[in-house]
Amino acid sequence: MAGVLEVARSSVEVWRIENFEKVAWPKELYGQFFGGDSFLVLYTYVPKGRTTEEYLLYIWQGRESSQDEKGASALLAVSLDDEYGGRPVQVRVEQGKEPDHMVAIFNGKMVVHKGGKASGFKNKTAEDTYDTDGVSLFHVRGTSPANTRAVQVEEVSAMLNSGDAFILLTPGKMYVWYGTHSSEDERRTAKATAYNMLQDRDMVEVEEGSEPADFWSPLGGKASYASFSPSEAPKPPRLFQCSDAAGAFRVDEIVDFQQDDLDVDDIFLLDCYTEVYVWVGNGANETEKRMASETARKYVESAPDGRDPQCAITSVAQGSEPLLFTCHFLGWDPVAAAAFEDHEW
Repeated sequence: MAGVLEVARSSVEVWRIENFEKVAWPKELYGQFFGGDSFLVLYTYVPKGRTTEEYLLYIWQGRESSQDEKGASALLAVSLDDEYGGRPVQVRVEQGKEPDHMVAIFNGKMVVHKGGKASGFKNKTAEDTYDTDGVSLFHVRGTSPANTRAVQVEEVSAMLNSGDAFILLTPGKMYVWYGTHSSEDERRTAKATAYNMLQDRDMVEVEEGSEPADFWSPLGGKASYASFSPSEAPKPPRLFQCSDAAGAFRVDEIVDFQQDDLDVDDIFLLDCYTEVYVWVGNGANETEKRMASETARKYVESAPDGRDPQCAITSVAQGSEPLLFTCHFLGWDPVAAAAFEDHEW
């Protein structure tokens, strides 16, 4: 479902899954999601040149949404589909894998917060989890309003990187931080998203390298982060999965990759142009390790993009990812990285 539909008119309805029910989401919060929840998004539209309404039903499942919530979202989607005579096209969406059209529905203001509503099924004693200390940090990335999102990350300065934009919320101020190499779309979207969450705070726009002293305090003080000099603007990274699980060694590119794509039983090549990382999962076998290393070397030597054929190839062990590796994953979660359980999110 790539691209943006050409429509004569459209509307959207959003529900959050709560206790095996779909609960209408407040319109003023449309575009705001929580990683611990599942949502239904019904997009109703009339294509240009037609008069009949069509429907897209997105089943959005957060990274930390429980299996019972995900199951409930699928069942409730079927029920909603029946209400419309089976006409909606159902699209299951994992957090971080949102198609451009879904993001575009919210006019470049899609935000994913940490936490969410407690599951009411398997764990009756679970409590709702939300960030309530008044400080939160959001990582903003994209190449256009149709695919730019903001995802809440750990509120420490190490999460910043020069290639993107970030929003820092504090009780009295909201900082919109622009990395040296952040794109114009990321900057515009970061500012628009910030306005959406501004409330009664003052907004302060900050260029990397010109931060006021009080910017660093909510982040626990200034610390090292993934920074790039003005002369080494990062190129769009590419991720490849290396595995022999099918009986032969295969290398497959993962488009629109995210942290959850890193399978502990395989090896991944992250091509950052000036450097190639070989990420080694704890469950990778010796054949995969040997073949992936050789593949990385040949890949660099034969790359037709003008790169230095001697560019660095760096091996990265699962759980020891450097900042210059993690910065290429939107909304990298250090807690999930520490666990790295091999399961469906």
